[in-house]
Amino acid sequence: TCGAAISGCQTNALWERATEILLDMEAGNHRPDPDIAAYNAAMGACSAAGEWAYAICLLKRAQDVRLRPDTKTYSTVIAALAKSTRWELAFVLYEEMLGRGLTVDAIACTAALTACEEGGKWEDALSLLTSRTPDTILYNAVIGACAKGRRWEYVGELLAGMRRVGCAPTTVTYGVAIYSSCLEHLWTMSLALLSDMRSQLVELDKNIYGLLLMEFGRAPALHREELALLRRFAAEDARLPAETAEVSVASRLLFAGKPKLAAEVLLEASQQRRWNAASSRLWVDCGSSSLRLAGAAAPTPISGRHIKEVRLLDYVLRNAEAGDVASICGAIERFGESEWASHGLWSKAAGDSKAEVLKLAARCAPPGGTALEIGTYCGYTALQIAGALPGVMLQTMEVDPVHAVIARNIVALAGLARRVDVRLGHSRLLLEHVSEGPWSEMRFSCVFMDRWGSQYLDDFSLLETSGRLMPGAVVVADNVFWTGAAQFLWHMLVRGHATQLIAVEELATQHADVMSVSICGGTGMTFAKGQEVAAVEAMPPELQCLHEESEKMRLRVFGGGRRKVLPEERAAFAERTAASMR
Repeated sequence: TCGAAISGCQTNALWERATEILLDMEAGNHRPDPDIAAYNAAMGACSAAGEWAYAICLLKRAQDVRLRPDTKTYSTVIAALAKSTRWELAFVLYEEMLGRGLTVDAIACTAALTACEEGGKWEDALSLLTSRTPDTILYNAVIGACAKGRRWEYVGELLAGMRRVGCAPTTVTYGVAIYSSCLEHLWTMSLALLSDMRSQLVELDKNIYGLLLMEFGRAPALHREELALLRRFAAEDARLPAETAEVSVASRLLFAGKPKLAAEVLLEASQQRRWNAASSRLWVDCGSSSLRLAGAAAPTPISGRHIKEVRLLDYVLRNAEAGDVASICGAIERFGESEWASHGLWSKAAGDSKAEVLKLAARCAPPGGTALEIGTYCGYTALQIAGALPGVMLQTMEVDPVHAVIARNIVALAGLARRVDVRLGHSRLLLEHVSEGPWSEMRFSCVFMDRWGSQYLDDFSLLETSGRLMPGAVVVADNVFWTGAAQFLWHMLVRGHATQLIAVEELATQHADVMSVSICGGTGMTFAKGQEVAAVEAMPPELQCLHEESEKMRLRVFGGGRRKVLPEERAAFAERTAASMR
């Protein structure tokens, strides 16, 4: 039957075929006429394929033909919206579902809770808490909504309430609670939550380590807490050599103008044989005299999830000359060519032609400002920017604590710890407090963005609206086609920032890609060949589709499933982006 055929399409996410069969049934080409079950199955096919807009159209179509949507109808469409991160629309339909007196099933309730959490709708989330029997998942979502809504007082009450009803807080629970305390700079509460996790034997994951290290790293007075946590992280989770933790903390202290504290950390490390080449260079930069070491540190077996980056650090420490930026960058490039290229791995380091574009653009930055990098990785481009701008201070942001530790060691080895600040944390959180400490009176003349392209506009908008960009500031963005920065590029166009797109190649893999170079306050956008592109306010639908496709890829890579996007998929996406931008 046609209904069975549509159900089969739902199973295989064949949404186009499902809608075709449904339209044929509506036209009277098949009997019987489609009922709400047929519409639900077609919506399910759209949901499985991530086609939320078509699912909404089918819902409206069912209402137009006088069919009565049921619980399955709404939960299917809400699930499609949640899958595509359309949280506002998901919650609107959830409220419409309640208004119709329909029973709320687990799918709709979970999607609505996620919508509240993502949107910070803490009042709605609290009301949902009474709509069903509370469990840990429900509490986690409500705590997340209160955290994003910056209602810390409710977070503490909810944690206590969980225990009263017999729900055990999990790693996720503590993660959202610590996120809330970090938003409000409640480091004493972060310490209390950490202590509570340990007493309850709840495991810390990398995200919690990152949040706590970010919070402790904001205050030099907390360097002992930071060091203890970082040692535990290095040993248990990251499998980093022990001495990298001391170098990481000491380099941060040196940048903060605390050379004596930095030297104390290094002296203690030397007594415990926690020492590497970066430690030696950092000791000299602290202004300390020669140091007699108790003995060389025993080699640490290299293993774990970050083996590629840990091997890179080991290679650089053994083969590069301390204090020589060119030598260190050369070692990173050689490692990339010999290790990453041979295994077909994406290097993530913007080397070769990318590095040349970056250095040339940085040298065009107006004088008197500082530099900002969003996406440090292991510190390669931070060294390139620092080398291109002698004497200029650089703030570089990295969300992954392993990468941040490695980058601090590489920066310390280069002798740049006094003017390169490797800050740990998500750019969304750090950019809100970009003027803290030594950066309070500084404005950025050069910005390099090197994370997922669909997120570039979020970062740039924060900089643009905060007034932290100097007139004529140079903004360089990497992988604008490879990871999809259509939204950012369109914004640069309509805001009148002169932008050029430059063809480059990836280090090691030699995959073709494109970087953008913009002058803030310029006019229009040009491609490498020089042709002008007319500015139109509304972003064309094809570019919006590219942005949404880029977001889906990002969620695949960084979401809970951590699924890979194959190189051929990226290449095909980059080709579609290039065609749409012309």
